[in-house]
Amino acid sequence: MTVGRGMRKEFNAVRKHWGPDWFGMGVSRKFPGTVLYATMYTLCYSIITSASFGYKYKQGFVGSNDTPIWSVTTSFLSGGVTGIIMALISGQPLVVYGQTGPILLLYAYVYKLTIVIVPDGKTIEDVFLPMVAWIGLFAGLMHFALALFNTCDLKNKITPFTDQIFACLVAGDFVTTAVLGFANGFGATPPGEDSAPEYSSAALLSANGFFTLLLGIAFYALTIRFGGLQTRCRWSSVTVLRILSNYSVLWSLVILTIVSYIPSWAGFPGFPAHSDYADAPPQRIAGHSNLTYGIGQLAGTDYMPFLRMGEVPASGIALSVLFAFLLTTLFYVDQNISTIFACNGQPWGKVRSPECYNLDFFFVGITCIITGFMGLPASSGLIPQNPMHTRSLSLVVPGGGSDGGQHLRAPALEGGSAFKATASQSLEVDHPRALAKPGVSRPSYAAASDTVPEETCVVEQRISALLHSVLLFCVIFVMPLIGYIPVGLLWGGYLLLASEAFGTTFVQRILACLSSTNMRESLHDNEALKGLLDQVSYSTMLRFTLIQFGLWLLLFVIGVVLKELVPFNKENIGHIWVMIGMFFPVIVLLYAIPVRSHLITKCFEPAELCCLDHEDEGEEHGRHSIAGQSVSGAPSVTIRTCASNSFSYLRHGDSLGMPRVSNA
Repeated sequence: MTVGRGMRKEFNAVRKHWGPDWFGMGVSRKFPGTVLYATMYTLCYSIITSASFGYKYKQGFVGSNDTPIWSVTTSFLSGGVTGIIMALISGQPLVVYGQTGPILLLYAYVYKLTIVIVPDGKTIEDVFLPMVAWIGLFAGLMHFALALFNTCDLKNKITPFTDQIFACLVAGDFVTTAVLGFANGFGATPPGEDSAPEYSSAALLSANGFFTLLLGIAFYALTIRFGGLQTRCRWSSVTVLRILSNYSVLWSLVILTIVSYIPSWAGFPGFPAHSDYADAPPQRIAGHSNLTYGIGQLAGTDYMPFLRMGEVPASGIALSVLFAFLLTTLFYVDQNISTIFACNGQPWGKVRSPECYNLDFFFVGITCIITGFMGLPASSGLIPQNPMHTRSLSLVVPGGGSDGGQHLRAPALEGGSAFKATASQSLEVDHPRALAKPGVSRPSYAAASDTVPEETCVVEQRISALLHSVLLFCVIFVMPLIGYIPVGLLWGGYLLLASEAFGTTFVQRILACLSSTNMRESLHDNEALKGLLDQVSYSTMLRFTLIQFGLWLLLFVIGVVLKELVPFNKENIGHIWVMIGMFFPVIVLLYAIPVRSHLITKCFEPAELCCLDHEDEGEEHGRHSIAGQSVSGAPSVTIRTCASNSFSYLRHGDSLGMPRVSNA
C-alpha cells in the first residue's frame, strides 16, 4: 500500500475542475435558476435541523452558573464554517455540511464525562472547551492518517444493510428526542436532570405542554400537506404549487410561529397579555429571559479555547484521544455515506465528478481541527440533505437533447393528467463533455402516450453548496428571529426528519413481514420492495429482517435509550457503565465488518443477499451530468430546467421530504 496514493490520484483527477468552477463559474452561469433553487430548497431543511440541534446544545450543555456553554448559535456557526471551507477546497462539490444527530449524541457523552473529571477549583467551562480543542486536534490527525493510507477505498464494505441500520438509529434518536421534548413541555424531565420550563403557575405549564404538543404535530402534518400539493392539488397554477411544495418547511415554520402568538394577542383566558411574553406559553428557542439574543452572544463566548489546552488534566487528554477516535469512526461512516448519497442515486445515477473520498476525508480532518480550536463541535456531511441537494440540481433532457428540449413535460400529476412544463429558463449551451457519452434512458414521466425517452443530468458546480453554507453562517446575524420559534416546532421537525427512514427497504421489509399474505400481494409494486417479493421467499426475507432489526435494537438501546433512563454524574458515578453508548460508531462499523461481510454471508445464499442487500442500480450505471466542460465542435442543444417543476413529495417509495420525479 503506497501512502497517499489515493489522495494523489484523486487530486490529479479533480484539480482540472477547480479552474472552471471558480474562475469561469462553470455551469453555474448557465443555470443560475436551478442553482439558486437547490440552495434555498436545501437551506430550508438545514435551518430547522441546525436550530433543533442547537436548542439541544443550549438545553443540555449547561455551565456552572446555569448559562449554556453551547447554544443555537454554536450549531449554525460550526455548520457554516465547515461548509464554507469544504465548498472552497473539497474534491466533490455536491456535498453539503452541517450538524447531525449522531454528532450531538457523541458530544453529549463528552459533556457527561467532562463533568466527572473537572478538578476541584475548576468549572466545567474551564475544562470542556479546551477538551473539545484536544478532541478536534486528535481527530484531525486521525483523519489525516486514514486518508493517507487510502482507507476510504474500503467504503464499499458499508452496504445498505449497515446504511439502513445507521439511518434508522438516527431516526430512533430523533423520535426519542421529540417524545422527551413533548414530555418536557409538561414539566417532565429525564432521571437526574432538571430542565423543566419555568412558569408562574401549574395552569400555564399545562397550557405550554398542550400547545407545544399541538404545534409539533401541526408542523409535521402541515409540512407533509404542503409538500404534497404539487401532486394532489388542482386549484392553482404550477408556479404557486411549486413554491408551496418546494419550500413547505419554511411556510409551515412561518405560519405556525405566527399562530403561536395568537392566544396572547387575542387575550385568550389563561394566557398572559401581549405585554408579558416572558411568561406566555408556548416555550420558545430563546427561552423566557431573553428573546433578543444572537450575534451578541459571540462577544461573550470564548472562541480561542486552544490557548487553554494545557489546563486540561491528564485524564481529560486521555479521554480526548478516545473521543477523537470515536469521532473519526463516526465521520468515516457519516462522511462516506453522505457522499455516496449525494453522488449516487435516483434519478440521476452516478455523477461524473471524480471520486474524492480520501481527499475529502483529509479536508474534513482540517475542519475538525479548526472547529475544535474554536471550541465548536465538528460538522460532517448531511445525510438527509445531500440527496435532496443533488436531486434539486437534476435536469431532464427529452431524448438526450435530440428534440432540442421542445417537448419537455413536467411529471404527470396523480390521477394520470399531465401538464405542460413552465420552465423558468431556456438556455442555449455548448454540449458538455458529460453529454457526449450516451447515458441510460428511462421512460417519459409525461402522458402515457408520450414514449420519448428522457435522460437525467446533474448541474455539478460549487456555488449552491457554498451559498448554502454562507447563508447558514449568516443566520447567526438574524438569530433573534430564530429565537421566536416555539420549541414545539423543533420537536415536529425531529419527527419529520425521523420519517425520512420510512422509505428505506429495511422499514418496508418490516411492514411487509407484519402484513398478511393477501396484503403482501399488494406490495409487489412498492418501489422499495420492487422485485424482492418475487425473488426471495417470505421466510428468507423474515430471517434477514429479524437479524437486521435485532442488531438495530441493540444499537438503539446502547446508544440512545440507556443515557436517557440511567442518570450519570458525580452523584451517580456508579452508573459509568452507561457510557458504553459512546461506542456506537464502532458498533456501526462492526456491523459492516465482520457481521455483514463475513457472518451474514454464512447464513444466506449469494443470490439471496443480492436481492436483500443490493446496491441501487443507479450506482452501477452512470448517467449524464453537466460538469461545465464544453467540447470543441460539439452541437448546441436547448435544455429546459425542470428541476423546479418536476419534484414532489411521495409518501411511499422514497424518503419523506426528499424531492424526486413523480411517476405517472
